Amino acid sequence: MGIDSEKDLETVRKEYAGRVDYPWGYMRSTFSGKGISLITYHIKENSKMSINIGIGSLIRFVKGEGVIHTTKNIIYGKNTVFDQPGNVDITGHKSTEFELISRSE
Repeated sequence: MGIDSEKDLETVRKEYAGRVDYPWGYMRSTFSGKGISLITYHIKENSKMSINIGIGSLIRFVKGEGVIHTTKNIIYGKNTVFDQPGNVDITGHKSTEFELISRSE
């Protein structure tokens, strides 16, 4: 992919700003302030990742399909909300985007 202009370069910079890449996809801190934070995660198709969900936090799936692995397997899709605290594994059968919404004291 080539960048043809300063405008294109700025668009690419904005897209990658704050992004941290991992083998399973990437995460980006979207918002943080006044006791709440929002982190957006993108999981590649057929990839698996682990996440710790704190007490009072929740995950909202924006797009994709897959399985949340806890004591039982939970199938998720668009607009699924998951709020059980602890360590969970998430497998994306399709490319997945979700938001981790956390409260901090």
